[in-house]
Amino acid sequence: MLFTLILCALLATQSVYSADIPKAATYVEATRTGYHYLLVPPLERDSTRAPNDSLVPLIVSLHGKSLSGSNIRDVTKYGTMYAINDGLKLPAYVIAPQCPMGQGWNPDRIMSIVDDVCANYPIDTNRIYVLGMSMGGYGTFDFVGTYPDKVAAAIAMCGGGKQQMASNLCKVPLWVIHGTSDVDVPISQSRVMVSAIKSKSSKNLHFTELPRIGHSPLAQSYNHRKLYDWLLQHDKSDRKVGEACMVPPPEYKSSEFTWLSKGYSKKKSKRSKYAKRTRKGKKGKAYKRRRR
Repeated sequence: MLFTLILCALLATQSVYSADIPKAATYVEATRTGYHYLLVPPLERDSTRAPNDSLVPLIVSLHGKSLSGSNIRDVTKYGTMYAINDGLKLPAYVIAPQCPMGQGWNPDRIMSIVDDVCANYPIDTNRIYVLGMSMGGYGTFDFVGTYPDKVAAAIAMCGGGKQQMASNLCKVPLWVIHGTSDVDVPISQSRVMVSAIKSKSSKNLHFTELPRIGHSPLAQSYNHRKLYDWLLQHDKSDRKVGEACMVPPPEYKSSEFTWLSKGYSKKKSKRSKYAKRTRKGKKGKAYKRRRR
């Protein structure tokens, strides 16, 4: 009987793990948290912390709409898990939840994951970070706006959000990144949020507009170590009411995106034609290939 149970457990593990999932990753089922997710432990030591400091930061990585579903392998197609497979090593626990198809990110369900990880691993609760792209960018705005006292810093890429959350969003160091040529989520979505936050306070806000960058190229941001290094410089225990607590982000240029090529203008024109067809109610085949 015991042998049968062990065999079933091994088979279940094989059905979840595959070559595209980081070897160090742990799979956590949705029954415990509301979202199932992958968790990767720290892959390098944080040289800025004391040797006897046993607590470790936590990074929450939120995917875009195209990776929604029930197959956890999909969260490795791009994002922080993809970057880890590509050699990225971070001195933090990293979790990548998967949102069910047809839904948006729910901040309460994300928080339940954070609580679950904090209860089972040595997490420094003053150093919890979140970043996301597209739908994940919306999720980042929403999560930080709902739980500003839980997040040390955040990065929202090509997303948008609820302007009424500006009073909470201005309390957290927030780096907003958006490409000026994005036709899937127009840059106006970020500009509206930035304007709303600035109306409350701009002390902890930085907005980077990337000329000639569209939507999908922003997925490369997950592979750029400088974004994670910026997040990890923030500690919530250093935060003081009414004072700036944001470390200035590094310079970030369109030239750092290898997907931007001389032929981009042609690609842009094709996508613009697609956008026109969509407004008329006719969806082109490009829809399935586009990353959100």
